[in-house]
Amino acid sequence: MNSEPCGGTQVRSLADLANVRILEVKAKRGATKVRYDSEHAERGATDALNP
Repeated sequence: MNSEPCGGTQVRSLADLANVRILEVKAKRGATKVRYDSEHAERGATDALNP
């Protein structure tokens, strides 16, 4: 089993992200790697979801 550190985006909820685009998905040596781009959602849109 391949173990690698995360190094990814940490958010409380997926609602904190906007315009998520998957750029590339690769499977290599038992690990799936996903390259993506995203933006932070506007705070007013997620305040009710993340008190």
